[in-house]
Amino acid sequence: MSDTLEEVERLYKSYYNKLKFFFLKSGLTNESAEELCQETFIKIYKHHQKYDPNKGSENTWVYAIAKNELIDFYRRNKNEKTIIDWEKWENLTFSSGSSQNDAEEKMLMEQLNKSIHQLKEPEKSIVVLHCIHGKSIAETSEQTGIAQRTVSRRLVSAFKLLKDELKMSGIDGSWLQGVQE
Repeated sequence: MSDTLEEVERLYKSYYNKLKFFFLKSGLTNESAEELCQETFIKIYKHHQKYDPNKGSENTWVYAIAKNELIDFYRRNKNEKTIIDWEKWENLTFSSGSSQNDAEEKMLMEQLNKSIHQLKEPEKSIVVLHCIHGKSIAETSEQTGIAQRTVSRRLVSAFKLLKDELKMSGIDGSWLQGVQE
């Protein structure tokens, strides 16, 4: 058995249930969550040789692949109406906090989740559809029933509020870029 296959099997045993839970918390059905787990591990297998531990932890790498699979899933299914289940979104995290960088990322994600949760509608749905689910302004407009220009303005406004919330929490929100009108 090759080293790569053994390593991927180890990752599969370590991360399968965590990734499935991650996908379920993102609002997917059990069947879709299992499908995305499989797709994630196929990508891990194909790109395992490219993983560089100097660039980030294994955990961060695995979850980055999973997050990209989730974004791709929503893009493939963009014509389906998205219903945001806020209870599932509320505690969504992307890492386990196993290292200093992961702990900082976890703290950032927790604060960002809290800040997004505090947004009023429709800004909350606009941010989640556009930023988390990867929908375009046009797709977000279509799914929310709000004009594109209004979606764009509300997104800029929501980003400003999120940056201010993060700043008040002692977190640099400068990486959070708004959209152009």
